[in-house]
Amino acid sequence: LTVPECGQIVIRARAGDPDGDPIQIYWTVTAGELIGADTLCPVFVAPKVEGCEPLKVIATLRVVDACGAVAEDQVVITVTKVNRPPTVKIDP
Repeated sequence: LTVPECGQIVIRARAGDPDGDPIQIYWTVTAGELIGADTLCPVFVAPKVEGCEPLKVIATLRVVDACGAVAEDQVVITVTKVNRPPTVKIDP
């Protein structure tokens, strides 16, 4: 997944319990923020990128069933710098 700095992207995931137990959903990210972190499809809001190099953000989904069994998965989101070119004007 790739998103420009300060942009947004939906992270889509699937989860279920083979025993039919209800599950709880927990998302975390190493930078930026999540809207709907207790859903399977949260919106990731990218942070501003300092410097010129892209930022790698790890999003982790943790699912816990009613009996305490846990499953996790991760995805790397690349946040790119929005680099506008400088301007120049020569006065006559």
